[in-house]
Amino acid sequence: MLRLTKPMLLRAALVVLLLGGAYLALRPWTNCAFSLREWNLEMMRLCSFGTGDAKFDAPLRLWPYPLIAAVYLVAALTLMLSRRVHFDSPGNLPNS
Repeated sequence: MLRLTKPMLLRAALVVLLLGGAYLALRPWTNCAFSLREWNLEMMRLCSFGTGDAKFDAPLRLWPYPLIAAVYLVAALTLMLSRRVHFDSPGNLPNS
């Protein structure tokens, strides 16, 4: 059977997609935390955990987004550094 793609290209494409997912997952938090175009720890805290007042916390609790982005980054690094992930068709796998 003719293989149209090489495993290294598939691995590289998946790493790029995972890194893009990490960027998109972190984007709402970075838009909130760096909206003033400067490094401000208070803004980062407000965007992550809110103000403590229930009236103002609805749009500002964005703490899961950096965690989701970290999961995407760990998955991308694992895929990039691991040799255990194979993209062979079932007919090409070695017999166990």
